[in-house]
Amino acid sequence: MRSSVAERTIAPISEEGDSAGSPPPILEEALQRIPGSTHHRSRFGPEPALWLHGREIAHLHKDRSIDIRLTRTLVRRLYSDLRTDPRISFRQSTGADWIEARCQTFEDEDFCLHLIELAGEANEVGGAIHPTRSTSTRG
Repeated sequence: MRSSVAERTIAPISEEGDSAGSPPPILEEALQRIPGSTHHRSRFGPEPALWLHGREIAHLHKDRSIDIRLTRTLVRRLYSDLRTDPRISFRQSTGADWIEARCQTFEDEDFCLHLIELAGEANEVGGAIHPTRSTSTRG
């Protein structure tokens, strides 16, 4: 039986792709969706990262996991939805503003892009999530 497109896994991030100067596809898509965002190396290591107004809001790891800075407020707001999702890991600190999302399939990639977009809104100057924009993580 053939798997659906959403269930097919995504290739790992290669070191060559990371150092070539162009962002990996998921960050390229995020750059298109989040006005003012830029692609640079992470301040936490050699991984590619997405920055907004001088603040790192997401970075990739070679295992296809993505650290996403949602802000403490948004982590608290989304905690009940995200805590049961097997793709999400929370930091040990109760005040952490970063989560880790595993991005192994195309469906996961869409989910991670949604979280990165929410991070972009939460990390905008002023830190406000647009009141008419849904923050739901459920489909």
